[in-house]
Amino acid sequence: MGINVELLRHEPPARPLAKGKRQERPVFTVLEQVIDWDGLLPQLLGRVYNSGRTPTIDRIDPHGYVIFDEAQVRSLLVELPQLAKVAHEESEQQMVRELQRLSTACLATPGLQLCFNGD
Repeated sequence: MGINVELLRHEPPARPLAKGKRQERPVFTVLEQVIDWDGLLPQLLGRVYNSGRTPTIDRIDPHGYVIFDEAQVRSLLVELPQLAKVAHEESEQQMVRELQRLSTACLATPGLQLCFNGD
């Protein structure tokens, strides 16, 4: 399996936190999603991993869950051309374009986040 990419909006708590109560888990709404059915993203990441040119991309865990904030998404956009250079197949190039599209959408609206959800 691959790494799904989700554009998220953090939802405020439904009710104010009562004194002495623990904070509830954050709630996110998925606005858009790219599902990596063919496992393209882990293959692409492996081609640039630890190259010294993609420190933000290197944080994406093929088997984990990581959320990028606005600053990390800005860094990701700077590094995506490195990923595009190693995308040889049309399907891989399309994946890079989708990452670019979701990253740009993330920055267009304050408060959105980008989530990479590996399996």
